[in-house]
Amino acid sequence: LAIKIEICNRYGEATSYGHLGALFESLGQYDKAREYQEKALAIRIKTANRDGEATSYGNLGTLFELLGQHDKAQEYQEKALAIKKKIGDRIGEATSYRNLMCLFLSQGMYAKANFYLEKAMKVGKGIGHRSGEAANYSCLGEISLKRGEYDKAQEYYEKEIGRASCRER
Repeated sequence: LAIKIEICNRYGEATSYGHLGALFESLGQYDKAREYQEKALAIRIKTANRDGEATSYGNLGTLFELLGQHDKAQEYQEKALAIKKKIGDRIGEATSYRNLMCLFLSQGMYAKANFYLEKAMKVGKGIGHRSGEAANYSCLGEISLKRGEYDKAQEYYEKEIGRASCRER
């Protein structure tokens, strides 16, 4: 970080702040995590790094979800999604839909979670994103499992294995 600041590498500086934010989040130091993620976001906004800005919004959304601030988490995830759609990042769009799905799944709002998951699946399938497709089936399995739909959960988990296998190599 110090070198990136010294050589005026704003892109790298923002990336380093984001990494520090992720580190402190994993350590459970959420105030520090938020501070660093917000620094990354501020730089990315100032430098018009739209992709990085979306990443920062997504990271902050995930952090707010961990803190139980669901409205704020949703607001930030929706900002990330809007940017990903605007810049044409289809993989990022699918990821944002999955992040929203996780948010609603954590609150037991299965219909809303399923709504966002279906959007992620449609985008992923449209671009042939196989690993995203596997992640989507895993999420569907989790939703089915939480609903007590065990046969359906098994079906989705088996589809996940089929998508994630190495047989295509």
